Amino acid sequence: MSTEDRGFTLVEVVISVAIMAIVIDTAYMLLLGGRISFERVSAYADVEQNVRFAMGDIMRALRASDESQITVDDSEDCITAGEATFYRDGSSLYETIDRVPNEMAYYIKSFDVEQTGNTINIVICGDDGKGHSFSMSGSYTMKK
Repeated sequence: MSTEDRGFTLVEVVISVAIMAIVIDTAYMLLLGGRISFERVSAYADVEQNVRFAMGDIMRALRASDESQITVDDSEDCITAGEATFYRDGSSLYETIDRVPNEMAYYIKSFDVEQTGNTINIVICGDDGKGHSFSMSGSYTMKK
């Protein structure tokens, strides 16, 4: 081989390709791990946001209603506060105003309402079916 021959040997090319493959594979795994983490956090945040929104809306309706306008149906897990009625159907929580149902939250696994004396206890559990769950409870005491 003369000194004027230029280029890479086969061994140099194979080593370079192997190093490049390792770097690209590492970058791909990091991006994939970040994407999976983002999806998990987003799914959990979605479930939590739905439960918090529903509880906030129900508590707001209870505070805005006169106590004579508040009724609790323990057997149906349904609560009426003023013109609004809150109930679960399937995996969604609905608010019905003037007989028009509006889906206010989804991924709702359970909605439990119980009245003991003048205290109303509400428990809302959300679950997206993929292992992301969140529950929240609240109490409202009526002044009788």
